[in-house]
Amino acid sequence: MPLGERILGRIRHGLHNPLPSIIFGDSFETGDLSLWYYGALGPPYVSVVTSLVYTGTYAAKLWTNTTSITPNLVKMLPASYDTLYFRSYIQFNRMPNVGSPYVASLAREWALPWGWLGRTLYVGIGKSDTKYYWSVNYANTTTEVQAGVWYKILLMSSIMLGKRRVWINDVLLKELTGTPPSISALGFQNYPTGGPPPPMDDAIYIDDVAVSDLPII
Repeated sequence: MPLGERILGRIRHGLHNPLPSIIFGDSFETGDLSLWYYGALGPPYVSVVTSLVYTGTYAAKLWTNTTSITPNLVKMLPASYDTLYFRSYIQFNRMPNVGSPYVASLAREWALPWGWLGRTLYVGIGKSDTKYYWSVNYANTTTEVQAGVWYKILLMSSIMLGKRRVWINDVLLKELTGTPPSISALGFQNYPTGGPPPPMDDAIYIDDVAVSDLPII
């Protein structure tokens, strides 16, 4: 269904199906990362690029060429949320040698010097034999992932529902039950796992990020 029709459908439903309230959004069209925390790393490890975008002119890029450097792009939210939806579009330039467990994450908080604390839901890449699969909280799924393709990733965590869910391209990938913590931090990580050596050249491109306490289109 076209986007306009989906929005009109929500409006017709009024209070029974309200439009989401966007807590945070960034398509990187300012050409910078001023809304994000990324530590002491800068270009070329954390940057805004025009070479590969989902929409618009700019996208974010997390790149690493060594297992000793792990680029992060973190958003610390203005409050802790019991229910949160986190949408982004992601593309990989290649598949990492042995997988990468952390690509997009929801966490209780981000705090220096420890980094991610209470990371409750995270999607990454797992490897089995010669194939790569989406993974959720370190467990491989049966859905394959490949380089050079834009993927829509949606993470949801809800204390009220007692569930955490991950969708890839609007298809439910995984549901976890059990009461999660409230969420005050989210973001992305290019977690280097090595190879194929030499050299490493692992990049994650990120675009059209949106965060809401209601379902996101």
